[in-house]
Amino acid sequence: MVTGMTDASTRPLPKGCQIGCLAAVALIAIFLAWAWVVRGSSSDAGGVAVSVCEGFVKKGLKAPASARFSGEHASEDAGVWTVRGSVDSQNAFGALIRNSFSCSVRPRGDADETWDLVSMSGLEN
Repeated sequence: MVTGMTDASTRPLPKGCQIGCLAAVALIAIFLAWAWVVRGSSSDAGGVAVSVCEGFVKKGLKAPASARFSGEHASEDAGVWTVRGSVDSQNAFGALIRNSFSCSVRPRGDADETWDLVSMSGLEN
């Protein structure tokens, strides 16, 4: 047995390293929290835009209750959200038809509770 030697895992870190490591961990935590808040607010608005556009698309269908949406993607540019996707719904004869659509909406005011339709295209049934 050798005496006078210590295991590296039991030695305390130098004081400067402890403070630097804690500062780095705190900065990383602050950045991750900020990124989560920013991403959360954007994706929440995008999810609302998708729901709003689904409502506008349904109003343009012959059989809105038969609507099944798929492949929807929302993007934002200068406060206007554009949602693109597909909808399967029955036409006037009861046949199931797939339409691709594009719907642009803008939130009215800061509350994001009321949205205005900017444009919509792609519905043919």
